[in-house]
Amino acid sequence: MFKSQIRGCGHVLGSTHYTNDHIAKKILEFGGEKTTDAWIRERTGIVTRNIEEIRSNAQLAAYACNLALKDSGLSIADIDLIIVATVTSDYGGTPSTANMVQKELNASHIPAFDINAACTGFIYALTIADSLLKTTYKNILVVGSEKLSNVINWADRKTAPLLGDGAGAVVLSRSSDTYGIVEGILQSEGNDEILVIPSHGQNKYCLVMQGREVFKFAVKVCCELIDYFMKRYFLTPEKIRYIFL
Repeated sequence: MFKSQIRGCGHVLGSTHYTNDHIAKKILEFGGEKTTDAWIRERTGIVTRNIEEIRSNAQLAAYACNLALKDSGLSIADIDLIIVATVTSDYGGTPSTANMVQKELNASHIPAFDINAACTGFIYALTIADSLLKTTYKNILVVGSEKLSNVINWADRKTAPLLGDGAGAVVLSRSSDTYGIVEGILQSEGNDEILVIPSHGQNKYCLVMQGREVFKFAVKVCCELIDYFMKRYFLTPEKIRYIFL
């Protein structure tokens, strides 16, 4: 059975650094509650975040893809598919961000599609790509890209300090080696009360989030899945080198 291996990686951040003082000023300008650098640091641990004021989400994704291709030693001609995970498409419906990435990469005729799975989008895209590489595909560009500054409600000090812009991409390739992606598990829980970008109403097209509830859910599920994999593959903590969340 073929295994999927990450052959190359690339990433990019928004080109403008926003400090906590900058964010606090913007929140006040938009009528939000007064906040400070200390208030943001204490509750989030965030000092700066990157915002992209010029490039589109697709352009950020394409930039990360080019870096991943360079790192992999492959060219766009070697790629069979582009999958982009995003909730901040540059268009309301169509074309997809993946189609625009295809255009930016001059990759005519390569199939490309988006998936929308919020925070877990890249993991969903990676798992889908892993499955397809067990069929006829050989090299797939997998991208997680967000321009969350487009959906920030600057009057909401609970979410505005958390969000930024950037993209990460990998070239995932089929391999006959013994090492690679072993298994993936996907989970979902439909709930439009703790995390939503509404299409109507007072907060139209702005992200609304109950941060504590999202955090509690993420920690619970991550711990459950780590425990599952440890038991399934007879692992102990001493054998684990890295955990990426």
